[in-house]
Amino acid sequence: MSKPMHIMFQVANFIYGKESEKYKLLPNDKHILMLFAKHSGPKGIYPSISTLAKELRVSERYVKTRIDYLAGQKLIFIQRINGRKNYYTLCEFSLIGDPQITGELEITGDPQITPPVICRSPHPASVDHPISSISVQSINTERDARAKHARPARKERLPLSESFSPNAENQKRLAEAAQASGKSPGDLLKVFRNIQISKDKLSYDWQAEFENFLINERPALKLSNLATPAASPSNTIPFWGPGHPGWEALHGKRERSV
Repeated sequence: MSKPMHIMFQVANFIYGKESEKYKLLPNDKHILMLFAKHSGPKGIYPSISTLAKELRVSERYVKTRIDYLAGQKLIFIQRINGRKNYYTLCEFSLIGDPQITGELEITGDPQITPPVICRSPHPASVDHPISSISVQSINTERDARAKHARPARKERLPLSESFSPNAENQKRLAEAAQASGKSPGDLLKVFRNIQISKDKLSYDWQAEFENFLINERPALKLSNLATPAASPSNTIPFWGPGHPGWEALHGKRERSV
């Protein structure tokens, strides 16, 4: 069987078409798929990691990482034979031979394009392995399972909304802080709003920001509400002179003796 050149066109149509967008492929991921198509032959696809690294001009570790990603996306199927070589299968493409053309327009066989319903390894030794075929239904099931447990998208940081209102828990904290400070809840909320607007701050969770504001500001609010200590009575006794006990005793004796 001649080398299936048309598989390279199928791979090229796939990686530059809309179908590949959902896989979020990097440029090197697309190059690896094209190299797999380039190295396909009658016995399968089995280029070494070092060969792929040299052709891509990257490290072998990087090549392994991107191949694992392609395998995780079920675009390729990796089969290890005797623990020495890796044989790869392009799961979304056909690996059959090209149509044989014997004349200018005479075609002896129609091109056979297999639908991507079965992912099989073309290597003859694959019959000895129980993982020689994987149904697309099982692949879709695994994709759905990964999507179910996928990490949710990170929230966007937003400025404080003019319609911001504390939730039930923060309403309780606001009432306690207002009682401790002697200020109204509306005044404290206004202070919080002015601080955030002046800083032009963005946040993922403004309820958490308001809770932290009440926790951090509460000691200051308590201090501001403390009554100023009463002034100690001033000492009305002069340092020396009339009114001083010693001075009075001394001059009182003189007046009595006179």
